[in-house]
Amino acid sequence: IVAPAPLAATPEIQALRRAFRFGFAPYEMLRTRQAQAARVQAAGMGTGINMLIPRLTLADANSREVTTPNNDTLYGSAWLDLRDGPVFFTIPPLNRYHSAAVMSITSDVIALLGTRTVGKDGGRYAIVGPNFAGDLPKGVEMVRSPSNDAWLLVRVVVNGPEDVAAAADGLTRYTLSAIGGETPLDLAVPSVPDGKAFITTVNAAIERSGDERLRARARGFADQGIGTPWEQLSPEQQALWNASLPALMYELR
Repeated sequence: IVAPAPLAATPEIQALRRAFRFGFAPYEMLRTRQAQAARVQAAGMGTGINMLIPRLTLADANSREVTTPNNDTLYGSAWLDLRDGPVFFTIPPLNRYHSAAVMSITSDVIALLGTRTVGKDGGRYAIVGPNFAGDLPKGVEMVRSPSNDAWLLVRVVVNGPEDVAAAADGLTRYTLSAIGGETPLDLAVPSVPDGKAFITTVNAAIERSGDERLRARARGFADQGIGTPWEQLSPEQQALWNASLPALMYELR
C-alpha cells in the first residue's frame, strides 16, 4: 500500500476526519453485508438475508474478507433485517465452547450468547429491532438490536483436525427463521470508496437503522455532509471528500 500524502492540519480536515471515523463502521458493515449476500445469491441459495450460512471448513490464509479469522473455529454468519418482525434463533445444546455475537450497524456487540454467558444447554431467542413492541412465544428470550440491520456471527470451537466433523455437526444444528421479509439494499458498496459511495452508504445505513440515538449523533456531522444526499453537497465539499478519503482510509488502517 502506497502511503498517500498526509492531510493538512486544518479545522476543515479535522472536522472531516471526525465525520469519516463516525461513518466508517456503518460503511464497513454494509460493505461486508453486500459481499457475503452476493456470494450466497451467486450460489443460488437465496438472498443471503435472514439466513444462517455455516462454513464447515477451517479458515486459512486466503480468508481475508473481514478481520483475520481463527483457524480453530467454525463460523456461521447471518445478516438480519428486523424491520418486519423478529428473527428467531435457536442454539442447540453443545458440549463445546461456542458463542453467537449479535452486532448492530455500528459494529457494536449488543449480545453474546454462548457457553460463557448462557451455558451449554442452548436456548431460544427472538432478535428484534428497535421499534418492536409485540409479544413473543413462551420460553423465547428477547434480544433487542438498536438497529434494524444486524449481523449474527456464530463461532464453534474445533479441538484439532479430527474434531472438524463433530464441530460441523454442532454448527448445522443452529436454526434461524424470520417472520418478515427484507428491505432490499439497492446500493453498490465498493471496498475502496470515493466520496459519493462513502456518504451514500453511510446515509443509507443510518436511515435504515431505525436507531434514533444514531440519527441524533449523525446530526453532529451535518456540516460535513452526513445525512445530506451527495448531490446536494457543494462542489467544494465533494472535492474535499474525494481528495481526502485515501489518506483518511490509510490513517485508519
